Amino acid sequence: MTAPILLRTERLTLRPFQDSDVEDALSYRDDPEFARFLPHIPQPFTRRDAEVFVALNMSEPWARSPTFAVVLEGALIGTVNFEVDADMRAAMLGYAIGRAWWGRGLAIEAARAAIAWAVDSSASCGSGRPRTRVMFGHGGCWKSWGCSLRQYELETTEGALGNSSTKWSMG
Repeated sequence: MTAPILLRTERLTLRPFQDSDVEDALSYRDDPEFARFLPHIPQPFTRRDAEVFVALNMSEPWARSPTFAVVLEGALIGTVNFEVDADMRAAMLGYAIGRAWWGRGLAIEAARAAIAWAVDSSASCGSGRPRTRVMFGHGGCWKSWGCSLRQYELETTEGALGNSSTKWSMG
Protein backbone atom coordinates (compact mmCIF):
# COMPACT_ATOMS: atom_id res chain seq x y z
CA MET A 1 0.00 0.00 0.00
CA THR A 2 2.75 2.44 -0.82
CA ALA A 3 1.82 4.16 -4.08
CA PRO A 4 -1.42 5.74 -5.28
CA ILE A 5 -3.31 3.47 -7.64
CA LEU A 6 -6.28 3.49 -10.00
CA LEU A 7 -9.07 0.91 -9.59
CA ARG A 8 -12.01 0.26 -11.90
CA THR A 9 -15.26 -1.56 -11.24
CA GLU A 10 -18.22 -2.13 -13.53
CA ARG A 11 -19.49 1.42 -12.89
CA LEU A 12 -16.86 3.26 -10.87
CA THR A 13 -13.31 4.54 -10.99
CA LEU A 14 -11.42 4.81 -7.70
CA ARG A 15 -8.44 7.11 -8.04
CA PRO A 16 -6.38 9.62 -6.06
CA PHE A 17 -7.95 13.04 -5.56
CA GLN A 18 -7.16 15.85 -8.02
CA ASP A 19 -7.40 19.65 -7.83
CA SER A 20 -10.31 19.48 -10.28
CA ASP A 21 -12.44 17.61 -7.68
CA VAL A 22 -13.25 20.76 -5.68
CA GLU A 23 -16.52 21.61 -7.47
CA ASP A 24 -17.90 18.07 -7.23
CA ALA A 25 -16.86 17.79 -3.56
CA LEU A 26 -18.67 21.04 -2.83
CA SER A 27 -21.76 19.80 -4.62
CA TYR A 28 -22.24 16.50 -2.80
CA ARG A 29 -20.86 17.46 0.64
CA ASP A 30 -22.94 20.64 1.04
CA ASP A 31 -25.94 18.58 2.12
CA PRO A 32 -27.11 18.43 5.76
CA GLU A 33 -28.66 14.98 5.23
CA PHE A 34 -25.37 13.62 3.82
CA ALA A 35 -23.46 15.09 6.78
CA ARG A 36 -26.03 14.12 9.44
CA PHE A 37 -23.96 11.21 10.79
CA LEU A 38 -20.61 12.71 9.81
CA PRO A 39 -20.10 15.49 12.38
CA HIS A 40 -16.66 16.38 11.03
CA ILE A 41 -18.28 17.80 7.88
CA PRO A 42 -19.27 21.44 8.43
CA GLN A 43 -22.68 22.63 7.27
CA PRO A 44 -22.98 24.64 5.24
CA PHE A 45 -20.03 23.14 3.38
CA THR A 46 -18.32 26.07 1.64
CA ARG A 47 -15.99 26.32 -1.35
CA ARG A 48 -13.12 26.85 1.10
CA ASP A 49 -14.15 23.65 2.92
CA ALA A 50 -14.13 21.79 -0.41
CA GLU A 51 -10.67 23.14 -1.26
CA VAL A 52 -9.32 22.06 2.13
CA PHE A 53 -10.99 18.64 1.83
CA VAL A 54 -9.49 17.96 -1.60
CA ALA A 55 -6.04 19.29 -0.60
CA LEU A 56 -6.02 17.12 2.53
CA ASN A 57 -6.97 14.02 0.56
CA MET A 58 -4.23 14.77 -1.96
CA SER A 59 -1.60 15.22 0.76
CA GLU A 60 -2.33 12.25 3.05
CA PRO A 61 0.55 9.75 3.00
CA TRP A 62 -0.63 6.83 0.85
CA ALA A 63 1.12 4.23 3.03
CA ARG A 64 -0.83 5.35 6.13
CA SER A 65 -4.09 6.57 4.64
CA PRO A 66 -4.81 5.47 1.07
CA THR A 67 -7.71 7.67 -0.02
CA PHE A 68 -9.67 7.09 -3.19
CA ALA A 69 -11.93 9.55 -4.95
CA VAL A 70 -15.01 7.58 -6.07
CA VAL A 71 -15.91 8.68 -9.60
CA LEU A 72 -19.05 7.83 -11.57
CA GLU A 73 -19.39 8.96 -15.19
CA GLY A 74 -16.57 11.47 -14.74
CA ALA A 75 -17.96 13.08 -11.56
CA LEU A 76 -16.64 12.74 -8.01
CA ILE A 77 -19.47 11.25 -5.93
CA GLY A 78 -17.69 10.19 -2.74
CA THR A 79 -14.68 8.70 -1.04
CA VAL A 80 -13.24 5.41 0.14
CA ASN A 81 -10.25 5.51 2.45
CA PHE A 82 -8.23 3.33 4.78
CA GLU A 83 -6.58 4.31 8.04
CA VAL A 84 -3.72 1.81 8.28
CA ASP A 85 -2.28 0.59 11.57
CA ALA A 86 0.84 -1.21 10.34
CA ASP A 87 1.83 -2.43 13.81
CA MET A 88 -1.53 -4.16 14.28
CA ARG A 89 -1.66 -5.25 10.62
CA ALA A 90 -5.11 -3.71 10.45
CA ALA A 91 -6.94 -0.98 8.64
CA MET A 92 -10.25 0.76 9.05
CA LEU A 93 -12.16 1.47 5.86
CA GLY A 94 -14.40 4.50 5.70
CA TYR A 95 -16.63 5.49 2.84
CA ALA A 96 -19.18 8.12 2.00
CA ILE A 97 -21.26 8.48 -1.14
CA GLY A 98 -23.24 11.63 -1.95
CA ARG A 99 -26.97 11.38 -1.27
CA ALA A 100 -27.93 11.70 -4.96
CA TRP A 101 -26.33 8.28 -5.49
CA TRP A 102 -27.67 6.42 -2.41
CA GLY A 103 -29.58 3.21 -2.93
CA ARG A 104 -27.68 2.07 -6.04
CA GLY A 105 -25.13 -0.19 -4.35
CA LEU A 106 -22.26 2.16 -5.22
CA ALA A 107 -20.81 2.31 -1.70
CA ILE A 108 -20.64 -1.48 -1.56
CA GLU A 109 -19.15 -1.65 -5.07
CA ALA A 110 -16.46 0.87 -4.11
CA ALA A 111 -15.75 -0.85 -0.78
CA ARG A 112 -15.41 -4.26 -2.45
CA ALA A 113 -12.87 -2.90 -4.93
CA ALA A 114 -10.86 -1.12 -2.22
CA ILE A 115 -10.83 -4.15 0.08
CA ALA A 116 -9.84 -6.49 -2.76
CA TRP A 117 -6.96 -4.15 -3.62
CA ALA A 118 -5.88 -3.90 0.02
CA VAL A 119 -5.97 -7.66 0.57
CA ASP A 120 -4.08 -8.35 -2.66
CA SER A 121 -1.54 -5.59 -1.88
CA SER A 122 -0.94 -6.99 1.59
CA ALA A 123 -0.50 -10.53 0.27
CA SER A 124 2.05 -9.33 -2.28
CA CYS A 125 4.08 -7.59 0.45
CA GLY A 126 5.31 -10.90 1.80
CA SER A 127 2.86 -11.12 4.67
CA GLY A 128 1.63 -14.52 3.51
CA ARG A 129 -1.96 -15.48 2.91
CA PRO A 130 -3.91 -13.01 5.04
CA ARG A 131 -7.17 -13.60 6.84
CA THR A 132 -9.67 -10.80 6.66
CA ARG A 133 -12.39 -9.78 9.05
CA VAL A 134 -14.94 -7.40 7.66
CA MET A 135 -17.35 -5.48 9.87
CA PHE A 136 -20.14 -3.21 8.70
CA GLY A 137 -22.21 -0.92 10.85
CA HIS A 138 -25.44 0.89 10.14
CA GLY A 139 -27.47 2.52 12.85
CA GLY A 140 -25.47 0.86 15.61
CA CYS A 141 -26.01 -2.65 14.24
CA TRP A 142 -22.72 -4.41 13.47
CA LYS A 143 -22.27 -7.55 11.43
CA SER A 144 -18.99 -9.35 10.89
CA TRP A 145 -17.62 -12.09 8.69
CA GLY A 146 -14.29 -13.87 9.00
CA CYS A 147 -12.94 -15.28 5.78
CA SER A 148 -9.79 -15.98 3.82
CA LEU A 149 -8.22 -14.20 0.87
CA ARG A 150 -10.17 -14.49 -2.38
CA GLN A 151 -13.16 -15.94 -0.53
CA TYR A 152 -14.50 -12.84 1.19
CA GLU A 153 -17.73 -11.22 0.21
CA LEU A 154 -19.32 -8.10 1.62
CA GLU A 155 -22.81 -9.22 2.50
CA THR A 156 -24.57 -6.09 3.69
CA THR A 157 -27.26 -3.79 2.53
CA GLU A 158 -26.48 -0.17 1.98
CA GLY A 159 -29.67 0.88 3.76
CA ALA A 160 -30.86 4.45 3.69
CA LEU A 161 -27.41 5.90 4.12
CA GLY A 162 -24.54 5.78 1.67
CA ASN A 163 -22.09 6.33 4.53
CA SER A 164 -20.42 3.77 6.76
CA SER A 165 -17.15 2.53 8.11
CA THR A 166 -15.66 -0.91 7.90
CA LYS A 167 -12.93 -2.50 9.94
CA TRP A 168 -10.61 -4.73 7.95
CA SER A 169 -7.77 -6.67 9.51
CA MET A 170 -5.30 -9.36 8.64
CA GLY A 171 -4.51 -12.12 11.11
